[in-house]
Amino acid sequence: MGIIDPKSDLQEQHAGANSTQVIIKEVNFSGITESQARDICKAECAIAIQNWAFQAGMISEARIQKLEDKVIPKMLEHDKQLTIFGDPSFKFFYERLKYLLHQQNVKAIMMF
Repeated sequence: MGIIDPKSDLQEQHAGANSTQVIIKEVNFSGITESQARDICKAECAIAIQNWAFQAGMISEARIQKLEDKVIPKMLEHDKQLTIFGDPSFKFFYERLKYLLHQQNVKAIMMF
């Protein structure tokens, strides 16, 4: 442990055998400002959100494909021509369902 004389720049330190002593006279740490820290956070968040949105899109597409794989064969049992896909109200419902599935995935990923 070092003893510092307030009236002098001289120090006296005692240490055991095979020890290393380091004396630092002055430490200058400039650090970053709050605005710089906020800028870093904004940039990192933007990257994370972009990655999460991409992952959510991939998950959504996979889930929509699974839904189509289950629903379309059942629809074929009732309508061999799949004429329902020509109905505007069904098209609206189907697109709305895909949108909701995608939004659900985005929210689930954003929670992490």
